[in-house]
Amino acid sequence: MSKRPLGLWLLIITLALLALGGSAGAYGFLSDPTGAAMGMALVLDKLPVDSYFLPGLFLLLAFTVGPLLVIYVLLMRPAWPWLDRRWRAGGAYWGWTASLGIGPVLAGWLLLQAVLIGFDWPIQWFTAAINAAVLLFALMLSVRRACRM
Repeated sequence: MSKRPLGLWLLIITLALLALGGSAGAYGFLSDPTGAAMGMALVLDKLPVDSYFLPGLFLLLAFTVGPLLVIYVLLMRPAWPWLDRRWRAGGAYWGWTASLGIGPVLAGWLLLQAVLIGFDWPIQWFTAAINAAVLLFALMLSVRRACRM
């Protein structure tokens, strides 16, 4: 993958934006599990948890560490045979499959938010747009070609 197509760089940028947003949310929830600092203390009553610690931890792992790991994998293409065998989809490098996997996880997270607390905050719409962009860029033909085994 010496010459990376524009679509791959756009995918990497959107994954970086997702990681940036995930880290901001994780920091906000983990540093103040009451949600007061983020203006979400009143919303906590609608959730099946009694603090924002677990949502913050999920944001940290799924939408900060996850996208950063996928960026690393897409750029460096490490040879991890145990993942190559398990995550290969139609001859694609597993990093591409992982980038596609972020989409349903993020969509599920947003759907859960919509059901539990509504879909009223601009950050939710922005995150939904980032998710659409990740999926769009990952499915571009030039990206799929660049991520072949």
